[in-house]
Amino acid sequence: MWTRLKDLLRRDYVRRAEETSRSTASSQSTKSTFVTGAVSDSSGLSVRLEFKSKRDFEEFSLADERIQAIALWTAWIMRRFWSYQAVVTSVMRTSAEQTALYKKGLTKLKISPHMVGRAIDIRLKDMPEKERHVPILLEKINSKWPRSDGHRTAMAHGEGANRHLHIQVPAQPREA
Repeated sequence: MWTRLKDLLRRDYVRRAEETSRSTASSQSTKSTFVTGAVSDSSGLSVRLEFKSKRDFEEFSLADERIQAIALWTAWIMRRFWSYQAVVTSVMRTSAEQTALYKKGLTKLKISPHMVGRAIDIRLKDMPEKERHVPILLEKINSKWPRSDGHRTAMAHGEGANRHLHIQVPAQPREA
């Protein structure tokens, strides 16, 4: 089901990216969020992701396919159980951006999975009753996508307006 859903979203994502490029080029106004396509599941619930910036919207297609699948599934869970619209706030980072975050004390890592497309952040600050729902969401994600390296797939961190869900996957083993 999720492979089919991801394929449908990817096709619609490409179409919307082209439309966004055309509309941005022909208009001086900019949108505050950029959206993937919406696809309905068997119950009729639509799944969609919003993005904080056009850059995050464009980078989503470059991220690891496992991250894309987990992000879409997470958006579906957030919508289905809590009527919350998932907003992606970070997909990829340059080494200069990671260094700046490290120097500000906003991360403990000098090298981040965001730098290679193996992580994504989803806003939590607006989630209703987040203190009650976030542990449930983390349990759902980490039980659906367990990691064999002893790390969690999803964690919540940050404070206040920077509170977010961080999802990451391990590097794939190299083929012999």
